[in-house]
Amino acid sequence: MGRAIPDDNQDAMTVFATLTPKEQQVLGWCCHGKTAADIAMLMHCSVSTVNFHTHNLHRKFGLNSTTYIAVIAASLGLVPIKMPTNLLSVTRSQNYDDPDPAGRRPPRLAGWGLDDPQ
Repeated sequence: MGRAIPDDNQDAMTVFATLTPKEQQVLGWCCHGKTAADIAMLMHCSVSTVNFHTHNLHRKFGLNSTTYIAVIAASLGLVPIKMPTNLLSVTRSQNYDDPDPAGRRPPRLAGWGLDDPQ
């Protein structure tokens, strides 16, 4: 690839500024964990069009990993990430003081020779 891993946050922001609106849209959906087929359906285009935009992201960022590009964009706040609503109730109701939040006993390890020495 032509470019190396973005040197710093400013370099990644500069690259992000050069993205087309469609590339930004594809990157946003990638940050939300969507597959190329999902993105194609959401953007009303073909999978090969999504792959074309993804290839351009790889070329512009100089990286072969869409996941890594998505992590960079999300961590710099370039792409807004919203927590899925089905996870909001889990995080709100979580009792972090409970050592076993699922209410299950831990597995017995005696038969495997992995007993806790205490």
